[in-house]
Amino acid sequence: MAPKHPVEITAGPRRIAIGCAGGRHRASGLTELLARALRERGRDVEVQHLYVRLPRVLKAAAS
Repeated sequence: MAPKHPVEITAGPRRIAIGCAGGRHRASGLTELLARALRERGRDVEVQHLYVRLPRVLKAAAS
């Protein structure tokens, strides 16, 4: 259940980490959407995509 009133975050830097398997599609896209929404609300946002250049690691299908 959502709170009746928006929650205010106190001043100061915050770090949000978002990840997914492979780390190149969902996490990156969600990060950019969240950053855009926060910027539209006047927040200073810095985005770092840490593992986007690494190869994707996929599990082999079970035999």
